Amino acid sequence: MQGISSKEAGSITNRYQFGGRELQSKEFSDGSGLEWNDYGNRMYDPQIGRWHTLDQLADKYYSTSPYAYALNNPFNRVEVDGRWSVTHHYYLTKRALAAYGISGDQAHWLSQYSSVYSDHPTGKVLAGNNAIHWQTRPMKYYDDIDYSGTANSQITTWKPGSTSYNNNIWHSMRSPEEAQAGTISEHDAMERGMEFGWSQIFASAKEGKLSDLKKNSKGIRALGQGIHALQDAYAHRGTDMDHHDWKKDVFPSTKAGWRSDYQQAFEMTENAINVHNLMSGNFKDVKVGEGGKLTIEMTGMNKSLMNELWGRILEYMRQK
Repeated sequence: MQGISSKEAGSITNRYQFGGRELQSKEFSDGSGLEWNDYGNRMYDPQIGRWHTLDQLADKYYSTSPYAYALNNPFNRVEVDGRWSVTHHYYLTKRALAAYGISGDQAHWLSQYSSVYSDHPTGKVLAGNNAIHWQTRPMKYYDDIDYSGTANSQITTWKPGSTSYNNNIWHSMRSPEEAQAGTISEHDAMERGMEFGWSQIFASAKEGKLSDLKKNSKGIRALGQGIHALQDAYAHRGTDMDHHDWKKDVFPSTKAGWRSDYQQAFEMTENAINVHNLMSGNFKDVKVGEGGKLTIEMTGMNKSLMNELWGRILEYMRQK
């Protein structure tokens, strides 16, 4: 841009280009003359629009060229250090909310809390992610949102028996130490995360309807973490970070005879919204199926939450 990159304009040259990555050039102190962008684990040559080295995680993306960037979709995705892409939480939530008639600003903020707020990724993960869904604003950290509640979200180490909190529960995962010690199975870690997710959905419903939840409120924070944990149950299925398949965050798997992880996560998100409507007393927005049949998925709920839900279901039926 004139005035930023132009030396003729009297300003310093902008070395940080697409995705905020530094240009390595003969004009600079390294003296390489390569004119490559430094992506950490890979160097990109913008002169020919190609990568010269293999993606370190090429085995996780075997259906795509090992030289590709962001799975050939730089509009919706950004690679971290030239390696992996951002998750689907925002898209899943926004799509499910639309099915319940929630759109615009409210859908954006609810989806933001289920993605950036709950995941609390490093700034490097979001760097250069200047575009997101075609109908919304960029996914980023907003100045008017307090993210401190999930500051430890990416701490994956936790020793069994420790008095500290195991943040892996927020992502329906187990810690590498739990996996090594065998203190909890992947299945049980998945359901443990879902139980946390449901507890947050119920806590959010006590604060009001989805359409009334405000930024930085207790209700929207709980909703975001609740939906995030339920979605992660199908993305991670109780694995630990040492064995986490990054590919599943981008291309959710499909097994013969099974719905895809992404589809199951979407269905659970819709289900969680329906439960929230029931628990918040927003009966007019409860969705029913063909013939007026109400179907609720309770996987991961503990008995106490189930009893609370049954009470609301009976109240809903009486009003109907």
